[in-house]
Amino acid sequence: MKPKLILGLALVLSGGLLGCSTTAKPRAKANTLNPPNAELVGKWAGFPEGFKLNMVFEPVTNTEAVFGHPTWVCRYENAEQSLTSFRIMFFKPGMLWATSTRRTQMSNLIEDAVAKKRLKATSKSLLEIPFQTVTLSSGRKQYFMCLGITHGGGTLAGFCFEPNYDLLVVEDFAEDSRLPEKAIKQPITATNDLRVVFGNVKAFLDAQ
Repeated sequence: MKPKLILGLALVLSGGLLGCSTTAKPRAKANTLNPPNAELVGKWAGFPEGFKLNMVFEPVTNTEAVFGHPTWVCRYENAEQSLTSFRIMFFKPGMLWATSTRRTQMSNLIEDAVAKKRLKATSKSLLEIPFQTVTLSSGRKQYFMCLGITHGGGTLAGFCFEPNYDLLVVEDFAEDSRLPEKAIKQPITATNDLRVVFGNVKAFLDAQ
């Protein structure tokens, strides 16, 4: 049921982003920060009360080739009731996209795309603004983009680059491709924007 990314590697690479520069001192133990539990993620996503997500730690080798070298990756899903799932990927500072050269290139790509509004959604129902930067009161930036679109589904992502860590939050959603007798009759969906989920994940990490 997971949507296939059909926009190609170039689109994926356009999502690597750099935050604003800062003089803050990184924490000595950034790799010890813990992920939020499934109950919190479900609440942040706006799932109805009583709906339960499952939290699973994924092998980091599944993401290293594309995103860099995460410290941990957690998936939150309920495949029996919903077609929407989330992945939270936590990286030590500088480890998302792995190299400073690649990070700079990707930052330039996304900033240019946002400024010139060259990239538009193929479906407004997926995301009205597929590529967006959000500047916080601190001056630091968060970035949101569409990694891929398929018929009836897609993959959205939010990024930030902090002195203490790098963070990537991904939302996957798709149509149920199983046979009618095995398909979910009334899939439960998240009601909050990915930006809400991302903001809460970041606040949770910053509070540790």
